[in-house]
Amino acid sequence: MMEKYAIARDSIRESKNKRDINSFKVKFETEKKELLISKQKGELRMRAILLCLVVFILIASTCGFIIYIRNRNRLFRLIVEQQKEFTTRQNKYAPYLDKNQEIKEGKYEEYDKDSQNYTNYIKDKSSGNGLPSQKKADAIWRAILLAMETNRIYTDPNVTRDSFAERIGTNHTWLTAIIKDRTGKSYTQFINSWRINEAVKILSEENCGYTNKELSELLGFMTPQSFYNTFRQQMGMSPARFRQDILSVSTADKTED
Repeated sequence: MMEKYAIARDSIRESKNKRDINSFKVKFETEKKELLISKQKGELRMRAILLCLVVFILIASTCGFIIYIRNRNRLFRLIVEQQKEFTTRQNKYAPYLDKNQEIKEGKYEEYDKDSQNYTNYIKDKSSGNGLPSQKKADAIWRAILLAMETNRIYTDPNVTRDSFAERIGTNHTWLTAIIKDRTGKSYTQFINSWRINEAVKILSEENCGYTNKELSELLGFMTPQSFYNTFRQQMGMSPARFRQDILSVSTADKTED
């Protein structure tokens, strides 16, 4: 009887041990699978993060490149527009500059068949619309252009409408009226446009080392701040930013070459 009991007890223990072992195996396998899944999820998250990082870098690089190209194109457009304006001005002014004329002591003379000089022209009556007659207006305009092109009168910081008019032998009313009629600009805008056009050329030079103060003095501005404000208004950026973009474009072009 005791033997049967011992056998039954051992059988129960063995059966229980087997169940415990099986339960442990199931639990182990389950935990193993969960650990594997967790690891796989971690790897997937890491891959997703890396992918996002790569995509972000690509997007940022693309955006940076697009911004660079746009800034470069914008800068080129500004330079081209400045050069086109200069060329257009040269072509437009050429007929006035190529006639039989000369400058003597700051006074312009034009000779016609009666040998009347320019000073006598402008003393005649006006055309009635605030401007002198067409012939006189052309003569004054040629004098203005010669004073700008040849004498670079715009580089004189003390030049005023009165002193400019006196220098070419007219009055400031006709001077400003003719400038407005021929360019659509006021006297100040006309003078400053020539100054800024020259500033663009200087700042576009590879070895330019001028400061704003030096440029303002060179181009006829009363103060560096006046030069800065006028340049920014006309070009849409500061002189330093323009120069920086010029150097960036120049460096990029050299790298591409």
